[in-house]
Amino acid sequence: MTEPMTDGYYAVRDKHGHAWAEIYISGYGWMTFDSTPASDESDDGMGGTEQNVDPMEAMWVVLIVSAIGVLLAILIIVFMPAIREGIFRIIFSLSKGEKKIVRLYKRTSKLLGKKSGENTEAYSTVELAVLAKEKFGYDISPVTKLTEKVCYGRMTAENEEFKKSFECYKEFVKVIKKKK
Repeated sequence: MTEPMTDGYYAVRDKHGHAWAEIYISGYGWMTFDSTPASDESDDGMGGTEQNVDPMEAMWVVLIVSAIGVLLAILIIVFMPAIREGIFRIIFSLSKGEKKIVRLYKRTSKLLGKKSGENTEAYSTVELAVLAKEKFGYDISPVTKLTEKVCYGRMTAENEEFKKSFECYKEFVKVIKKKK
């Protein structure tokens, strides 16, 4: 008995149990065998595979881990728009040429559609600019005109035009965030 409790009592657990068996073997007689599996556990309770776990402590650990999981899920849900925006900006900054303006136009269209309640997937550049002006009072023509120039006119955009379009997009994001 290695687990003293209070008032002279000891905790007796499964790991403390031990059993011997006898078996009769013809020609030898009764043989005694130790049928208890060997234990790795030393007297100090270290190194063994079996652990004494307080059920209340285990319950608290489960509750704390669960609470952290729920909190993380809430944070992800709350910050998902910011996470998406951050990912978009990283991908946008790594894009080149026509892909860069296409990504910017698609992102602008998607945000406008989401915030206005319209399905903007099939909108032309002109229709998109009109919708932005009507619903949010904002002119997104730097984005739509550069899209027309690069995608439809097959012309190369200058770095300044990309910067101007991206600034327009960033301002538009601020405008639609304010108008809920």
